[in-house]
Amino acid sequence: MTQTLEVLLGNYTVGYLSYIPNDRTVFAFSSDYREDPDRPTLSQSFLTADGGLVDDPPGVHRLAPPYFSNLLPEGTLRGIIARQLDVAQSRDFPLLSYLGGDLPGAVILNPSTPLEPVSEDALRFSLPGVQLKLSALLDESRGSLTIPARGQGGDWILKLASAKYPELIDNEHSMMRFASHIGMPVPEVRLVDLRDIKGIPAGFESYGPALAVRRFDRTADGARIHAEDFNQAFGQFPEAKYHNYTYGDVAQLLVERVGQSDVVDMIRRVVFNAAIGNGDMHLKNWSLIYSDGRTPKLSPAYDLVSTLPYPVDQDLALSFGGEKGRRSLLNDARLRSFAKGAQLPYAAVRKVALSGFDIIYEGWRTFAGPIREDLHSVVQMEMERFAKEITLRRPAKAKIEQRDVGGRSL
Repeated sequence: MTQTLEVLLGNYTVGYLSYIPNDRTVFAFSSDYREDPDRPTLSQSFLTADGGLVDDPPGVHRLAPPYFSNLLPEGTLRGIIARQLDVAQSRDFPLLSYLGGDLPGAVILNPSTPLEPVSEDALRFSLPGVQLKLSALLDESRGSLTIPARGQGGDWILKLASAKYPELIDNEHSMMRFASHIGMPVPEVRLVDLRDIKGIPAGFESYGPALAVRRFDRTADGARIHAEDFNQAFGQFPEAKYHNYTYGDVAQLLVERVGQSDVVDMIRRVVFNAAIGNGDMHLKNWSLIYSDGRTPKLSPAYDLVSTLPYPVDQDLALSFGGEKGRRSLLNDARLRSFAKGAQLPYAAVRKVALSGFDIIYEGWRTFAGPIREDLHSVVQMEMERFAKEITLRRPAKAKIEQRDVGGRSL
């Protein structure tokens, strides 16, 4: 039997997502949406080069079309929610049906027929990614967080410490604070004692303080702001977030659809992540935000961590200038290759990248934390190695004066 979800952006009907025989899910735009010249933007992946709409995407077996599949959580969180809802973890459509009222961005999926009843305690929210997290509300007067009923309606994301890497929470908190220190736009972050969190549901454990991150796709009064990650913008399934596209492709999309000022921010963020040793800035860790519903901008930076303390691949998550190595990021050959692929002037790219590192390096010297001593030591060592690689090619910058750059924009 065919089941259908009405796809809305706020109160605007964009189209319909349908589950049809042979375990397939299809999406079709509504005729009104197609004909409206002032329609809101659902995703860059649905736009032609001249701003028109592509043909309706083909149906997909078992999963939903990529844009919708990326709205769902991965890993442990997906498993917990699927078990609570008593639906198949490997099928996207039933999860989207139950979670469609609280998805990332402003998209809402409204079932055309009533859903089967589920436990009153079952969680009904979606936060993409593999990390265990919850949607939460902050009581400003008390500084405490509350997990709302079924996890719905929060304006903060609460990330829980894992048993395998409990210190990762401190790591992300420090790197986000460091990014803010040098003027990078990031959401507000707070470390939260578990005693200050009310309503953590069964099945969720935290092995230390949790990290609260203010959502940039929600306002303080609960209104939704549309956003999409770059895996959605490129029309890929979640598991492809490390593949098929490069940082040059990200820059080119920004040049074509957003503007060069956002490309400047993007290049400096790549340099930042290389300098702190972050090998996990894949496509789902970059997003566009649509504050007016139509016009894309690069979202605040998020999920900033140093992966140096962990036994993972320490190269960049995506290729930059034809390579993934971090320490050679700013050599002339790679900058030229990146500039050519992104269709940007080499001299401007080089200036942005090198001046960006100067601010990062200076800012690291004045950053007072909070940061664990072991993390500070490993990032300090990497900063010096990175700086040495650069100064070998740029003798005039061999010595960088120490000065306060707090609040200075990249």
